[in-house]
Amino acid sequence: MAEETMAGIALNFNSEMRPFNDAFTDGKLPCPHRSCRSETGKAFFQDLAQHYRIKHRELAFNKEKHTQEARRLFNLFHGNETKQYLARVFSKRSLQRDKYIRYTVTTKYEACLVFEVMAKDTKEAAKLAGVVLMHFGQLKSYGEGTKPSIVEVLSQDLHVKFNLWTSKKTLNLSLDLTGDNIMPINQHDINIDDMTGKKSVDILRSVFHYDVFRGKQEEAIDSICQGQNTLLIMPTGGGKSLCYAVPALMEQKLVVVVFPLLALLFDQFERMKSKGLNVGFLMKDMDEMDRQSVIHKLHSNPPEYNLLFLTPETVLSPSVFDLLSKLSS
Repeated sequence: MAEETMAGIALNFNSEMRPFNDAFTDGKLPCPHRSCRSETGKAFFQDLAQHYRIKHRELAFNKEKHTQEARRLFNLFHGNETKQYLARVFSKRSLQRDKYIRYTVTTKYEACLVFEVMAKDTKEAAKLAGVVLMHFGQLKSYGEGTKPSIVEVLSQDLHVKFNLWTSKKTLNLSLDLTGDNIMPINQHDINIDDMTGKKSVDILRSVFHYDVFRGKQEEAIDSICQGQNTLLIMPTGGGKSLCYAVPALMEQKLVVVVFPLLALLFDQFERMKSKGLNVGFLMKDMDEMDRQSVIHKLHSNPPEYNLLFLTPETVLSPSVFDLLSKLSS
């Protein structure tokens, strides 16, 4: 048994049952010519040109055309092979209801529009669906401006939407997900009767769990949402974070926040994430892969973040300053 780790999930793959997955790992393709169709699933080639010279000498090998045909044929068989394999996995998991939950997964790809998944949670369900989409050739590489494949995971209590891409880190193939827009069907346990009709107050209660604003908070939020330049001076612990977080949720626009201290930035980052906000940050010495991930999400339309946290030296760097200029325009 060979072990392959995909999307953070370790699954055992039997090479005799999964010839297309072995070929995928080895970077091989089947021959797309009709005379070789009977060999599909049995013979794979790293060098299609050499195969054509030996097997199809009467034909001129067109690298772009024949490689594209081979890739299309391969993806179709590979995706179906993975679907069948996972169906066997889910059948076994269905006997362990204490460990796994049944989810309905929907995608926009015709070969797997709707299917059932047994998973530990919604993220694992989305990742498993991502493996299927990847093997069908339906996930795009994670890069600037690349549109994701959309997967929706549903259960009796939840409806969660995920955006998926593929990316490579060192030698491991992984899946990048942004699934922060979780929409529980019970609306975060908020009683509709408790809604005031004023958006800022409803967000204050439903997201931050405070009954009323303090001091000048509400006045500052109204001023910001009206597009006015606003200067607010408050003491430590006075609730300044609500004055930028609530407008971000009200307007559904990216809000950039500059922190004088990294410790304060990280403290607010964790706090806002714990409240369910989509938060990113850029700093001078961060990992390049993480940096590109943040920039990619900022280039989405609309940006995937509610809040972007920066330090003074970062916001004044030419690359970040140029990025913010493009976003604001």
